Amino acid sequence: MLPPLHSNYQVIDANGAECIFIKHQKSTTDKTLMWFYGGAFVGGDADSNVGMAMRVAGRLGVNVILPNYRKAPEHAVADALQDAGNAYDWLRHQVPSDQIALLGISSGGGLAMLLMQLLLSANIPQPAGAVLLSPWLDYAETTQSISYNTVTDLIVTQRLYDFLRPLMPKMCGVERGQDEQVVRKRMSPLFGAVEGLAPVFISVGGNEVCTDECLLMHNNLSAAGVDSTIATMRYMPHAWQMYSELGIPESVRAMAQAEKWLGEKLELDLMSEDGDCTPTGGDSE
Repeated sequence: MLPPLHSNYQVIDANGAECIFIKHQKSTTDKTLMWFYGGAFVGGDADSNVGMAMRVAGRLGVNVILPNYRKAPEHAVADALQDAGNAYDWLRHQVPSDQIALLGISSGGGLAMLLMQLLLSANIPQPAGAVLLSPWLDYAETTQSISYNTVTDLIVTQRLYDFLRPLMPKMCGVERGQDEQVVRKRMSPLFGAVEGLAPVFISVGGNEVCTDECLLMHNNLSAAGVDSTIATMRYMPHAWQMYSELGIPESVRAMAQAEKWLGEKLELDLMSEDGDCTPTGGDSE
């Protein structure tokens, strides 16, 4: 992919994690958005997210870094988390943690949550906050929507779900003789410690496979005293926010909500022209 002409585009080694770092021409600060792409830990890459990440960072007036984390089937979720942790550790030595925000899409949202839980366990300062767009948080498949909503989710269909299910034990690091469900729960951010985490913004659709786990995570965070906001939108499928750059109204509205929240947590003067986009505690329609 060619570097954007109106930004400083670099491929960097962040403590062993390959990342794309973009210093946008509109950025007047060192504040940085760490962007985790989605793809169910089997697909996606930083290059494919550069365009959207650059435009979001431009509207916020910040820099953006996209870790190219390792993926299945060659690697497990734990390897992706190691890459995310290395990238964050590199970045926090360039920029104070309270000037860093995370944004994760789908599996990238789960990775962002795992990263914050890792930082919590290691007593490393949290970022300013994290936006999770349709995050995949339950790798043990304990909720109803993960299977039931494959008939209403236009993105994660039954065929895609059937493809991913056999990969899950290896992705979660299940070894011979281990209780598979125990290991998969242990790897899932939904069942991890949350007290003391940075503020979280969750955006989730009403017709998607991750609906239930997102609602459960919001409840867990709120019960633990974490500043948690959830914005739901009826009828929306998995990761519909990604289509905001195509001008789809529901997608534009969802991203405007997320960007306004990020602006507040990073104390930014937003450059967005999207108008009123106040996040809500319930359905945003």
